[in-house]
Amino acid sequence: MYSLKLWRSLAGLFFTLFVITPTSAQKPIDIDPITLNLGRFDDALEKIPANLKIISIEEIERSGATNVPELLSRYAGVFTSMDFFGNGSDSAKVDLRAFGSVADENTLILIDGRRVKDNDLSAVNWSSIPLKFIERIEILRGGGAVLYGRGATAGVINIVTMSPGKRDNFVEIEGTTGTYNTDSGAIAGSFGTDKYGLMVNTQGYSSDNYRTNNKETRQAGQLAYKFYGESIETSIQIGTSQQNVRLPGALNIQPSNGTDEVLSLGRRGSTKPNDFHRAIENYLTGGLDVDAGDSQAIINFGWRSSNDESFFDTSFDDTYAERDRETWHVSPRLRRAFKVGSIEHDIKLGMDYERWSVTRNVSDAEQNISDPHSIVTSEQRNYGLYVENTIDISDLWALSVGARWDEQTQNAIDTYDASAPGAAATSAIDSPRDQKISVSGYELNLKRQLQIGRYVGASTNKSYRLANIDEIGASKGESDASFKNHFQFLRPQISHTHQLFFGRNAPKYTYNVNLYQIDTRDEIRLDLLTAGAGNTNFPLTKRQGFEAQTSFMGPHFSVSSAYVYTRAKFSRGTTGTHNLTGKTIPLTPKHTFNFNGTYRFPKNVDLSLDFNYFSEQVMDNDEPNIMHTNIPDYSVTNLKLSRKTDGWKFGAGVSNLFDREYHSYAVASGFTATKFGVYPLPERVIYLTIGKTFGTK
Repeated sequence: MYSLKLWRSLAGLFFTLFVITPTSAQKPIDIDPITLNLGRFDDALEKIPANLKIISIEEIERSGATNVPELLSRYAGVFTSMDFFGNGSDSAKVDLRAFGSVADENTLILIDGRRVKDNDLSAVNWSSIPLKFIERIEILRGGGAVLYGRGATAGVINIVTMSPGKRDNFVEIEGTTGTYNTDSGAIAGSFGTDKYGLMVNTQGYSSDNYRTNNKETRQAGQLAYKFYGESIETSIQIGTSQQNVRLPGALNIQPSNGTDEVLSLGRRGSTKPNDFHRAIENYLTGGLDVDAGDSQAIINFGWRSSNDESFFDTSFDDTYAERDRETWHVSPRLRRAFKVGSIEHDIKLGMDYERWSVTRNVSDAEQNISDPHSIVTSEQRNYGLYVENTIDISDLWALSVGARWDEQTQNAIDTYDASAPGAAATSAIDSPRDQKISVSGYELNLKRQLQIGRYVGASTNKSYRLANIDEIGASKGESDASFKNHFQFLRPQISHTHQLFFGRNAPKYTYNVNLYQIDTRDEIRLDLLTAGAGNTNFPLTKRQGFEAQTSFMGPHFSVSSAYVYTRAKFSRGTTGTHNLTGKTIPLTPKHTFNFNGTYRFPKNVDLSLDFNYFSEQVMDNDEPNIMHTNIPDYSVTNLKLSRKTDGWKFGAGVSNLFDREYHSYAVASGFTATKFGVYPLPERVIYLTIGKTFGTK
């Protein structure tokens, strides 16, 4: 019934916008051109017939956000939740359109067009993405499967870092101090001529964080060079990041026996005094861009290497793990613009190749890692071919149609040494597993420009994702009592997305409204309630939503607000003895709301207020909705005062102004009924910032 009413309303709305609205001889108003790279070429925003949102550097600066997940959560259709890090930032799951615990696998995160997530269940390392050095963020809702392939079911978020300008010559220094012994500093410099640009930036961060045993340090640095010729541009970028964080663990609650560690240990308490995670990442990317007017050729390449160590103290097994990962990729692509009669065509052809490998050694303690009881090795290769044609039917109409084919090969083996310290198995080795999968996707987008900067559009697409190495290594029914991996390969997850959107882009006033439905077959999720618990393919899920965002910028103030309604349900299926039909998918709040307002006083003094509200959610691992407690609704208010004058920048802010006690993540036990764990997030946080820019920026 809900779906029928929704689409009837949409049909009426679109009839009004497409048919009744007079547009005869009028053209859209001219607005400041916005160029973005989500189409894998630089395109003007108004030329892309897709559902896009651009977060500018001005919005980032006035937001008062302290990290990327916090910033993204303020925009319609983006929700963030936390996992076991529990510090509210580094391990956040950024979720487009209600995928909950598997958001990382269905929302594609890019930095300058390159994937930043490995082919496993590790979270995006947000600590390697300093907010300070971001130029803009491009959000593509409900699309991207054609141009980017696997894992773009919910959409794509492309974080564009500052690039060397041709004539920029400046050095910028900034420092911040705040609650919980938090200190950070950043230095950035850019130097250039008409022919080249060079940028260097570095950042350091240290904090005890809110929880006990949650101290964190991190460093990041980047060097970028760009050469500007008449028709050729070349670029190269190298970077590194390091992170060391203690893990406080969940605070357990079990009403059946009266356990409540939130009360007994305090919200800042820790249940895991020895757990930690350390990581280091290095990368190199480069590109060549040849522009011949109506034709353009680009080739990008990249290499990334990461190493991490972690220790988890559990009731049944202590685990120390070391993991080495390496990724290579190359992406050549061509573009050709031409006319057929009076109709303009813009065809993009491309290929993606990626090779990812991992070695994971596991022992019962750090001192025994030289003699691990488990050695997992895996390699994955991905080949992708795509084509997309954007058609300017007229000054008012734009259409894009595209298709993609991908082939993925995986091989994996777990060598188990029963004689190693901490070993529990009697078997020694598992047979290697190999798999080759071919999948395809398509996308169709239609957009119409209306009067006074307004637009209306519709899209439909088929997207997909494939199980990663962690998911196939812990598949349902394929693990023995020793937790040795047997690598059961899962079916590809297939989704069909339909959406309608309309809005306005204008210098002072913008708005955007989206309505969507995502039907997914064979969704890959963790099932802990069925015998032989593990990752499996769920039969059918359905997500429907309404997203609305508006902003206004006046001479002395600016305001923006966003509201999202989400209905995320299992269409059918079972887990254990529980029928999932009609049950709410965990970690998907039905209502979210955000408001941000900034007022500029004389002498460039800005006062910003940010308010975020999230309705209650079903906790993680509670697919049948049987827990007596959900994650409660919560709201957070942030306040920031800042001033810029003569190259100086001063700021003071308060996060969680009203000192709310809340958590955005909780997980139900898969082994003990009524037991669950919560990860409390920081109460009131106060911080001060000072910065100075030398030269011309």
